[in-house]
Amino acid sequence: MQSNSVQFKTPMFRILSDKQIEELHFVTLEVLERSGVAFESAEAIRLLADAGADVTNRDRVKIPSYLVERALETAPKIITLYTREGEPAFVLDGLSGAHFGSTPNPREYMDPWTGRRRKTYVADMIDQSRLIDALPNIEWCWNATTNLTLPIVAGGDFSGRVSLLQFLRNCSKPVFVENVDARSLKDMIELCAIVGGGEERLRKKPFFGSSSEPVSPLIEGKEAVNKSLLCAEKGIPNIIYGMPMAGATAPATFAGCLVIANAEILSQLVAVQLKKPGAPVIVGAIPSVMDMKTTIFSY
Repeated sequence: MQSNSVQFKTPMFRILSDKQIEELHFVTLEVLERSGVAFESAEAIRLLADAGADVTNRDRVKIPSYLVERALETAPKIITLYTREGEPAFVLDGLSGAHFGSTPNPREYMDPWTGRRRKTYVADMIDQSRLIDALPNIEWCWNATTNLTLPIVAGGDFSGRVSLLQFLRNCSKPVFVENVDARSLKDMIELCAIVGGGEERLRKKPFFGSSSEPVSPLIEGKEAVNKSLLCAEKGIPNIIYGMPMAGATAPATFAGCLVIANAEILSQLVAVQLKKPGAPVIVGAIPSVMDMKTTIFSY
């Protein structure tokens, strides 16, 4: 009997073979164990030391490969994101393809009425959040920039809090944030818990996620790691992404740059999984090159 069902396959572009990926992984393990990573978070250093990492040199924590492999085993392989109302939005499982997002708060904005480039204001965030909510092929939001018209005040990123509030009031899709410190993130988690019906419901059906950025090469800053540890404690999905710059903050070779990016992600993953095994973590490295004319990151 002939089946009428049609099998669809998602096209995939690959540069590296499975063998090359495995080789890069083993080189990464060697870097973590022999060269180590600089951690600036006292809590992370304590967690790593208690688990068997070499913290003899406080400026450089050396992580044995078995801790990395254990972290990879305990990290969840599937993460489901939800809408503000608690309905499934999409699943991250490595199989379901790409999920495109946008941002409601760029630092500058091309005014659709005047055609002029200008700073983004709160009213613009509201308009763009509503637009993101209406677009069927945009599935999530990235609340990423410190707005030029809102100040950074004592106690953290005020503009990040305002941007998140405007988005939550005007869009129901999942939102990830980039913020300056753990204190700001704590306030954002509390806000989302209020909107989502409590901290436990937010843990079970997360519509909010954070991000943490290592500093290349191989530096895990205090606030970056503390944000990740807070996410682990609260069960909040967290994107760990470094931005190594080939020829400047990483080796000039493609393989060398990938090893640095991988080492930065995995070293922080170990600390997160030691804090709370099973904490949801998303890989998000952005390796690139140095612009030789300006010496800045080609983003």
